[in-house]
Amino acid sequence: MKSQPYSDQKNWSNTYLTDPKLLELLGPFDTDPCVHTEMPWRTATTNMYNINDDGLSRNWEGRVFMNPPYRNVLQWAKKFIDSRDGIALLNGRSTETKATQLIMERSVAIWFPKGRLSFFKPDGTPWHQKWFPSLLIGLSNMDLESFKTAQKVYGGMIYIKGEAYVGS
Repeated sequence: MKSQPYSDQKNWSNTYLTDPKLLELLGPFDTDPCVHTEMPWRTATTNMYNINDDGLSRNWEGRVFMNPPYRNVLQWAKKFIDSRDGIALLNGRSTETKATQLIMERSVAIWFPKGRLSFFKPDGTPWHQKWFPSLLIGLSNMDLESFKTAQKVYGGMIYIKGEAYVGS
């Protein structure tokens, strides 16, 4: 019997909110195109679009933070690279997918945090499970500097256009 992909399983959730402490270290951001409808904290200063706003059809202005839904990631990736400034938070087990490869090709830096990041439910409480590793991909030099700041807290390794940055 063939196993189902994680995103097709019945216990699956599409709602994993980014840790506000991590956002503070990486930010500020102007646009977050895919927030939850009941977001307990701000992820962007200007534009926060939820599913009812159809973030894919909106203008993404300024620096973008994108933790996309785990279905149809390729369409989010295509729009993200057009923004030219921002950070995408993706599933670290999906480095071979078209979406992740597309963003990595346009990146300035990729950060692989040490261990698994914590995510939160819409009510602001943490998920107790840490389902998968994460990777963050930055499109600009500002994003690289944000990775260096966050790496001091979260550890891990940053890949910069052909070299590895271990940090101090």
